[in-house]
Amino acid sequence: MVTPLLTFAAGLVPCGGTGEPACEACYAVELLNNVLDWLVGILSIVFALIVVTAGFNLVTSSGNVAAKAKAKSMITNAFVGFVIVLASWLLVDLGMKMLVSDDSVDVKLGTWNAVQCSV
Repeated sequence: MVTPLLTFAAGLVPCGGTGEPACEACYAVELLNNVLDWLVGILSIVFALIVVTAGFNLVTSSGNVAAKAKAKSMITNAFVGFVIVLASWLLVDLGMKMLVSDDSVDVKLGTWNAVQCSV
């Protein structure tokens, strides 16, 4: 019942639909940006679930040193993974903005993670 809501592409594809402009190369960049935003949102939810699970395991370890160490390792690995995801998101976003920039001398990045197509 929830699957159609998760797979619905409204908002991801910025062109080609009813009442939307025809697709051009600029919209591919905007589509990539939208997909990256969606993926980071999903990964944030996964990160939160891992931290909650590891926290529950830490609280219920009841003095077991191995279980406590495993829970702490899960939390550390979740944080490191999340930092890697956010850093890669930033690098991809910066690279896309550099590629679509009009001026090679003065790169105007504008609002972070916002590439706008001008028609």
